[in-house]
Amino acid sequence: MVKIKDATYWAQQIHKGDTTSAELLTLAEKKIEAVNPTYNAVVAYDLKHAQADLPKTKKGYFAGLPFPLKMLGQDHTGLPSTASSKLFKDNIAHSDDNYIKALLAAGLTPFGQTNAPEFGFKNISDAALYGDTRNVWNSAYYSGGSSGGADERAWRHLVRCGAVRSCGACFLFEPKPVALLDIRRPAARSGH
Repeated sequence: MVKIKDATYWAQQIHKGDTTSAELLTLAEKKIEAVNPTYNAVVAYDLKHAQADLPKTKKGYFAGLPFPLKMLGQDHTGLPSTASSKLFKDNIAHSDDNYIKALLAAGLTPFGQTNAPEFGFKNISDAALYGDTRNVWNSAYYSGGSSGGADERAWRHLVRCGAVRSCGACFLFEPKPVALLDIRRPAARSGH
């Protein structure tokens, strides 16, 4: 069985001193620059902003682990907040939403955003603002789902983990199925 190098693996590597948060950020940036032109999975990233956040993310199990956000409803101060819509193309988040505050408290270091359809209204990631996210198995096709950028990033092993709406997905280095780390609150129970 293949050992999955997910977010917990990389968090342990940071804790043991086998790598650093800064090294992982640089590696993520290099991989994005190498692979993203073909697949358009990551639509915005800011390594300097992420490095400035590192002092805020020194605590928590995932201390310093790079973490790209989905371009829908995950606002982090200083990063674009467009909902993948041309209507909001110049919008920058002026504060962190509660989801981001929780990520920072857990030690995750946001460094950019992944592609998504405009307002998340479609089941393919083809926003007019950022362009199409291509499928890694056949780049003639779109990536499916409103988390298409996050999904394609996983398969092309750009980064270790990232946000897909209300849960964080932690990914493998090899093109194999995604391992999810679900950090959502439990759904409300019905009275039945």
